[in-house]
Amino acid sequence: MRCYVNRFTLLLVIAVVPVLLLYYIASTTTPSLQLMGGEFDGLEDIVQQLNDAQSDNHRLRTQLGGLQAKLGEHNFSKTVPQCEIIHVCIVCAGYDASRHVTTVIKSILFYRHNTLHLHLVVDSISLPILNTLLESWEIPSVLYSFYSTSTIQQDVSWIPNAHYSGVYGLMKLQMPYVLPATVEKVLLLDTDVLFSADVAELWSMFDLFSADQYLGLVENLSDWYLHSSGLTAWPAVGRGFNTGVMLMQLRVMREKNWAKLWRHTANKYLPEAGPTKLADQDIINAVIKDNVRIVHTLPCNWNIQVTYRSTFEPTCYSTANVKVVHFNSPAKYQVYFGDSTKDAVSDYFKNIYFMFLQYDGNLLKHKSLAAKCHHQRSGNSTTHPTIADLLEKSVELSSACYHVEGIRQSSRGRLHLYYLKYNSSVDTESGDITLVAQLSIDRLGVLELLCEHWTGPMSLALYLSDAEAQQFHDFVSNSPSISHRQNIGYHVVFKTGTHYPVNYLRNIALNNARTQFIFLTDIDFLPMVNMYSYLREAANSYDIHNRKLALVVPAFETQQYRPAMPYDKVELKKYVDTGQIQIFRYDVWPAGHRPTNYSRWFNSSQPYEVSWEPNYEPYIVVSRELVPKYDERFFGFGWNKVSHIMEVDAQGFKMVVVPNAFIVHSPHAPSLDISQYRTSQVYRTCLKTLKKEFQKDLSRRYGIRALKYLSND
Repeated sequence: MRCYVNRFTLLLVIAVVPVLLLYYIASTTTPSLQLMGGEFDGLEDIVQQLNDAQSDNHRLRTQLGGLQAKLGEHNFSKTVPQCEIIHVCIVCAGYDASRHVTTVIKSILFYRHNTLHLHLVVDSISLPILNTLLESWEIPSVLYSFYSTSTIQQDVSWIPNAHYSGVYGLMKLQMPYVLPATVEKVLLLDTDVLFSADVAELWSMFDLFSADQYLGLVENLSDWYLHSSGLTAWPAVGRGFNTGVMLMQLRVMREKNWAKLWRHTANKYLPEAGPTKLADQDIINAVIKDNVRIVHTLPCNWNIQVTYRSTFEPTCYSTANVKVVHFNSPAKYQVYFGDSTKDAVSDYFKNIYFMFLQYDGNLLKHKSLAAKCHHQRSGNSTTHPTIADLLEKSVELSSACYHVEGIRQSSRGRLHLYYLKYNSSVDTESGDITLVAQLSIDRLGVLELLCEHWTGPMSLALYLSDAEAQQFHDFVSNSPSISHRQNIGYHVVFKTGTHYPVNYLRNIALNNARTQFIFLTDIDFLPMVNMYSYLREAANSYDIHNRKLALVVPAFETQQYRPAMPYDKVELKKYVDTGQIQIFRYDVWPAGHRPTNYSRWFNSSQPYEVSWEPNYEPYIVVSRELVPKYDERFFGFGWNKVSHIMEVDAQGFKMVVVPNAFIVHSPHAPSLDISQYRTSQVYRTCLKTLKKEFQKDLSRRYGIRALKYLSND
């Protein structure tokens, strides 16, 4: 009860003491009080205003007391019908916010029993990320809509704001006019909150609003707004309210001209209070200060604020009845207090965050709602065929393929583009080249070495679980050689099956490269020193942007985990002569790179053209716009690159070997798919069937010039 007792005492002092003081002055001075040379006769008006304020404060205290009595109840309002749509709105701009909002959504989905409609206010960065994520996630009974921050910015950018969220932190002020008129109420959330209860419980509190109330908020759980703290000059009722979790009666707000009210209030207090320090929260608290009737106070466990200034009063910070946790400190999930009691409570809340951060989002696709409601999916959503779908479409496939464990449940997976911050301006220069590759968590160790050898842009597709995605984030964030790099686009495909969808991953990386030229390679290959500059110059000199020309980069291998990388072709020849480096797979798969003609390459100072031969699979530099996509029917091990080079050749690309560039493959443990290929006759039978199907497809699409591929086995 301490947080509310303190509040009651403070409000009582604020409301009563000024009245007693004025009464004393009026009763002990002359009837005509002189002030600054003029007669002061407005005492009665001031007393009336103070009486009104006292009345408002009394109403607020009564409301707080009533809610406090109900705080321990699990659900103190009527149940929300399961077919009622709950509208949730979040402002989400930038790469980090796009990643954080995913965890917020997972926490809501975990507990929810209603259809959700997500209203996401996005910028040009977060729009493609979140649209792709939600499309690929395919969560049942979830609708979503997007609203551009650019249409709101002009309405709020005039407000000076010192908060780290910038102009985006002010945009919630305009939500009644951003969301469609058909949306009459909404729950607004920050991207740093997490649910530990069904969102319907919070939604049901709209039923407790009086006719005058159109905002539902939890009290600010710090002394920020108490003027004795000296932290802000913006006004508030007592401690004020935190706007990280906010119920809005949009219909009422529109009727009462909310926009006029908040703008008038902002203009009223800006000259004296100065720039907002807590963005929209400062202005909303100022509005409430002048219009206390509009707010409905929510129990504090619906917005437990974890910040260095938190009071940690036991009533609000109990772990027994947590509903929503709000990490509203700039330190977010890294906040530490140096106090064993506070840190124990904080760690409990942080564990909720880490649980949802690593929770398998695919499981939320299979959570069925009890009620069968007729809500259609958002118009933004599209269903992608899975690898299993592609297999089932083929009448040529043997039924043996369906016995390969995991094929049926393998799918393209939930996709999060640009998982980490990416500077899109670094690779827009005409004639630049991007390294394109894919990897899983077991190949993460080679990433640092690759970044040392390739300084140019990279587009990498990663196949990870939710828990592995966090490991990847921590690895990059703590790496001295990678953490500063913002010219690497990391695109996370979340695991769904047992097989590695290698060609789907390659297409993700290829599709999201932004330069004119791309270098198609694998993550285990280290480029020679300065190869980025060399290939960039070669691609431009051959004008491959406008020509169907593929530059072949010779591939080698070593059995040393961290080899001494040869600096140039001359040094490479010495390593080959001494046996430290060999031609890639020359002993087990000579057909894969035989057409490159290594003996000619070692003696050549000029590029030379080579012809396609069966099973040829070189690593190539091509035009991003002209190169065909990889065939996604091929997953795991076998023919995934061979099939691509066949189609490159079928489309009429010439292949030219560059004389002064090479890559060296580092050893690694065999993948699960390679092991299955080697040990499973069914796996090999399925792959052989896929080969025949692919070859016939090429013949149908490219005609007579593709007949030569029918003999490639």
